[in-house]
Amino acid sequence: MIPGTTHADILKLDEDSLYLKIRITGLDSELRRTVRKALSISQLAKRDDLSEDEVQRYFKRAPDEIMRVMESQGFYGAQLESSLSEVLYEGWVARFQIDPGKPVVIGSIEIDIGGPGKDHPPLLKQSEKFELKMGERFQHGRYEQAKAALLKRALRDGYLDARWTQHVVEVDRKKHQANIRLQMETGHRYRLGSIEVIQGVLDPGFVQKFIMLREGEYYSSAAILEQQNTLAATDYFSEVYVRPLKDQAIDYVLPVEVVLVFRKKNKYSVGVGYSTDTGIRGSLGWQRRLLNSRGHRLNAELQGSKIGAAVGLRYRIPFNDPREDEYVITSSLSFFSPETSESAIARIGLARVIMRKNWRETLSIDYEGENFIVGQQDDQVRLLVPSANWIRKVPRRQALVPRGHRMSFGVLGASDALLSDVSFAQGNAETKWIVPLLKKGRFITRGNVGYTAISSILDLPASYRYFAGGDQSIRGYDFKSLGPVDEEGDVIGGKYLFVGSGEYDYRIVGNWRIAAFFDFGNAFNDVDDLEIEQGAGIGVRWQTPIGAIRIDLASALTQPDNPWRIHFWIGPDL
Repeated sequence: MIPGTTHADILKLDEDSLYLKIRITGLDSELRRTVRKALSISQLAKRDDLSEDEVQRYFKRAPDEIMRVMESQGFYGAQLESSLSEVLYEGWVARFQIDPGKPVVIGSIEIDIGGPGKDHPPLLKQSEKFELKMGERFQHGRYEQAKAALLKRALRDGYLDARWTQHVVEVDRKKHQANIRLQMETGHRYRLGSIEVIQGVLDPGFVQKFIMLREGEYYSSAAILEQQNTLAATDYFSEVYVRPLKDQAIDYVLPVEVVLVFRKKNKYSVGVGYSTDTGIRGSLGWQRRLLNSRGHRLNAELQGSKIGAAVGLRYRIPFNDPREDEYVITSSLSFFSPETSESAIARIGLARVIMRKNWRETLSIDYEGENFIVGQQDDQVRLLVPSANWIRKVPRRQALVPRGHRMSFGVLGASDALLSDVSFAQGNAETKWIVPLLKKGRFITRGNVGYTAISSILDLPASYRYFAGGDQSIRGYDFKSLGPVDEEGDVIGGKYLFVGSGEYDYRIVGNWRIAAFFDFGNAFNDVDDLEIEQGAGIGVRWQTPIGAIRIDLASALTQPDNPWRIHFWIGPDL
C-alpha cells in the first residue's frame, strides 16, 4: 500500500472506476487548476482503458509541463517533487508536490511607439492603459494579452503595417524581477478607396442607402464590422462580406469590396402561445422579402385564439434610410370577443415608421368600420383615425432583463366633420421599469393611464374603450372584467384608465424564480366614481430563451370573499 493511502482511498478508487488519480499540493486553488489543466496526463484520468506504458510516458512529461506553467505565472524558482504509485494493480496515483517559491514581479515597463502614428491619441491612451502594472506578479499570458491589445488598437485604427520591432521581457531570477521593453513601428495610416458593391438584384441607388463607409475616410475595423452588421440586419441578405483589399492598396489607399448574397424570397412562420386571457393562441405568417428592386416587402399574418381572430396584410416601402424609415400600407379584418364585448373591425391604413435615436415613431391614418356589442348596446361606427405613437425599449432584445425599461405614449382621434360618425380624442401612456434589488432579485413596476375626450361613453366604439383586469393588468380579475357598468350591471368600459403594479421576483435556483406582486387601478368615467380595485398574490417563473413562463396565483382583494384566480402567461420581460 502507498504510504498515506488508506483502504478507504483504494475502495473509492475502485467504486468510481478511476484508474488514475492526480494529486497536486502546495498551490492555491486557482494556480492548482491552471496547472492541472495544462497537464497532458490529466486527459488520461478521464479514461478507463489505460496501459502502464501510457501512464509512465505521460507522467514523464509532467515535470516540464508544470515548470512551464509555473514560469508563465511568474514563479521562476519553483521546486517540484513527483511520484507515481500503483494501487493494488487496479490503478495509479500521480503526486506532484510543488513549492512555488517567491514570485517574479514587474520592475519596469517601457513602451515606445514610433512612426506616423506615434501621436495617435487612442493608441497613446491604450498604451497608458497597459494591463500589467509595476509591482504586480508577472504573468506571461496577461503580458501577451496586453501586448496584443495594443497592436490590435493600431491595426483597428488603420495602421495596417504596425508591428513590434522589439518585445523583450528580461527576468532577473536573483532579484525576482521582470523588466518589459516594447517598441512599436506603426507604419502609415490607411484610408478607404473605392467601395464596390457586388450584387445583381436590388437597384444600386437603393443599396447605396445602406452603405455607411465613405471613400477617403481612415480605415477602421470597427466601421467595417458595423457596415457588415448593418447589411445583415436588413433581412435581405443571407451572407454579407465586407472585404478591405489590402493587396490592392496604392499609396496607403485600399479599395473595399462588398459582396451580398440574397436570402430566399419567401419566409414562413408559425407561432403558438397560451395565456389565461386568450387561451391557446396561434399564428401563421408569410413574408415576401423582396417584391422589386426597390426593396418593397409584403407581410401576411393570420392569428387566432378563443377570444378572437385576425387576418392582416402589410405592404412595406423603404424610405430615406431603409434601415430605420419606411411607409407601411395596412389592411386587416379582425374579430374580438372577450366576456364583456364583441367587435368586428375592417381597417385600411397608411403609416410612416421611423426610428429617432431609441424611439420608434409611428404616424398613421386609418379608415375603419366597427360593428360592436357592449352590454345592451349593439351599434356600428365608421371612423377616420389619425394617430401618433412613440415607443422606447431598453434593451431592445433580451429575454431576461436585469435592468431596463419600456415606455410608450400615443395620441389619436376622429372628427364627425371628417369622414367619421363620432368625434373624440384619446391619449395613452404606458411604462414598465425593471431594476435589480438585492443580489438575486429584481423590482418590477408598471403603470398604464388613458384619457378620452368624448361627451358620452356610448358614442365610443368598444375597441377604443378602456377596461381593466387580466394577466397584464390587474391580476385576480378576469380579462377586461373591470370598468363602469350599465343599468343591467354589464361592464361597458370607460373613458379613462389608471392601472399600476409592483412586483419583486427572486432567483431561487437555475432558471427558476419566485415572485410576489400587488396590482391596483380601474377603468372609469368620472374621477368621483373611481373605485380602485386591488389584486395581490405570488407566482413562479421559469426562464426560457424566448421569455419567461409565468404562473401567478392572485386574489381579488376588493371583491367579496377575495376570490382567487390563476394567471398563466408566456413572453419577454419588456
